[in-house]
Amino acid sequence: MSIGSPLQGKLFISTRAENRSGELKEYFAHAGAELLELPLIAINPLAVSPSGKNKLEKAGTFDWVIFTSENGVMHFMEEYQKVTGSVSLPAQTGIAAIGPKTAKVAVKYGLSPRFISRTSNATGFSDELISLFQGRHPRILWPTGSLSPVTLTDKLKRFCDIERLDLYQTLLPEKINQSVLQLVVDNLYDMIFFFSPSAVRNFCSITRERQINRVQLKAACIGPVTRDTCIELNIVPSFTSLIPETAALFESTLDYFRSKEK
Repeated sequence: MSIGSPLQGKLFISTRAENRSGELKEYFAHAGAELLELPLIAINPLAVSPSGKNKLEKAGTFDWVIFTSENGVMHFMEEYQKVTGSVSLPAQTGIAAIGPKTAKVAVKYGLSPRFISRTSNATGFSDELISLFQGRHPRILWPTGSLSPVTLTDKLKRFCDIERLDLYQTLLPEKINQSVLQLVVDNLYDMIFFFSPSAVRNFCSITRERQINRVQLKAACIGPVTRDTCIELNIVPSFTSLIPETAALFESTLDYFRSKEK
């Protein structure tokens, strides 16, 4: 694709957590572009409270365990195995995943999702789950991160008994790649990608003393929540990929730069 590609020779920056941009890097390399990593979030496990351990021990008694992120799957399965010694949930417990990407990670951990949403945002996922439950009012366990918004629980609480289980936290990394950050400061890049509201806020925090005009930042993001956080902090995304998948973000980038050539 690199011959004649609108991305040829361009420089992109990913703010995903460390070692999470490999697939995206391959897409851009194939198009003749370079992707550098500037991790602006670190995902760390939380200490599980006694009540949290009790939920893990009884996870198999819930009607459904629902996952809204890859991190939710990974941290749940790691803690579930520690607490119970088992690597799988009972067959009667349904697994629901938000979108195919989260479902794919669930399968890697030996789970068999019974329901995969068509949409990849919390509001759409909630609406699909409400239709799925069809008035049965099931018991739900939701393993997630401490910064996850309450959108899901607020929408579902009338239709099920949902219990939240915070298993990880999103933090600013201890070390920031200053050489890559300087490329942004010096405007020597073509696009910086934001994948979460936390990354946007952390970027604004670490560049507060830098000479960066946020309005002129060449930024793109995934999802409406990240987009809204950008706008709230005076960053105007060039485009937003509504599907939280690597291929979709790459195609959105390709479409954007193609349009600029016209």
